[in-house]
Amino acid sequence: MNGTQVSKEAQPLCATRAVKVLKYLHSMVPKTVPRSSLHALEKLPSNLLAGLHTASDWDKVTEDAQLKSWLANNPIPSPKAKVSGPLFHGTLVFAQVSFAAPGLAPSGISAADTQTAINYATLAVVPIQRYASQYGPNSVSVWPVAIPYTAMVQGGAFGPAEFEGWVDDVAQFMRSQQVPDPCIVIMHNRSLPNSPSFTGQGNSLQPSHHSITGSGTPYCYSLVFDENLSIADNNHTVNNQANEKVYAHTLSHEIAEMVVDPRVDGSNPEVCDACSTNCNPFNLFELFDQNGGYMGGTADTGQASGFAFFINSIVRPGVVLDSNSCLAQGGDVQSACTYPPPVETGQLLSYGDAGTPGNVSDPVVVGFGGWLDFKFLFSGTNVAGENRIYAVVA
Repeated sequence: MNGTQVSKEAQPLCATRAVKVLKYLHSMVPKTVPRSSLHALEKLPSNLLAGLHTASDWDKVTEDAQLKSWLANNPIPSPKAKVSGPLFHGTLVFAQVSFAAPGLAPSGISAADTQTAINYATLAVVPIQRYASQYGPNSVSVWPVAIPYTAMVQGGAFGPAEFEGWVDDVAQFMRSQQVPDPCIVIMHNRSLPNSPSFTGQGNSLQPSHHSITGSGTPYCYSLVFDENLSIADNNHTVNNQANEKVYAHTLSHEIAEMVVDPRVDGSNPEVCDACSTNCNPFNLFELFDQNGGYMGGTADTGQASGFAFFINSIVRPGVVLDSNSCLAQGGDVQSACTYPPPVETGQLLSYGDAGTPGNVSDPVVVGFGGWLDFKFLFSGTNVAGENRIYAVVA
């Protein structure tokens, strides 16, 4: 591995399991239990919420006697280690959200930084698909431009219902553009001037996570911690540490977990948690060169060099996990998480026009599986109106 220093991420990298638990409770707890008691759970730390399926001391969870009784008699389902539902087949669509509030200048991540994230995701989804293929067939493309969206905010904060409404708005627009299965990606830099907070009913800040709206649109909410983004995400100094990451670690984590678990219904596992600070005192990452070639893994991207981009590691499907989706006691996290992306035969690839005779550019994996064991080329226009060259390669 390139470097062995441990990063100083004190919080879980992803809160998806906690979001799943809260949605489950809101749908399953009887209406006789006051909703205010459920909203109070949102103030709990995300790691405590994520582990409610193992809890036994309900006095530490709630003061409501009715809710204590229901929780004690209705165990929360444990996270799944195996896949029983379909993986994602669709398009990542980045919404460039401008938060607008009365009397304040709009706040949002710049068009340039959003486009950098789109360019990063276009590279990152290629190995992500290959790692995710260990869990089942999947296909991911990235819409090449951001979709501008103005989100009206009152009181300096917004909640899950408002956020998911914005997600559905963008998804409805994309479906009208013949993009039938979008996953909406919204990045949020809470440190920008006039930036609102994403809070739950209990006024707790929402960490990065992926989920699905009531209308069935998957989405990724990914925090960003600075401006002037780069694809390599190694051009910032954070807490006096040079070359630190500010967005790609959260974005790749949420994209990868969404690809394996698009329905967020408990049928599929969270495949990055075992390799991140959700389970360990450090995060693990995979490094790639400009051609997508695998360069190895690291726990400290700031100490690594020569790479073009990185992604959060994805745990091997055969590894034994405990009830919290972490490696079972005695497991080797590095061997479980750090390995080259599997080679898939029969990939359908799409290429752009490099502008020079005989050359193509920016290969994108369109899908896996079921392709005939021979090679051929053909041209076509994708839904974005771009002329592309497609190849089936054995």
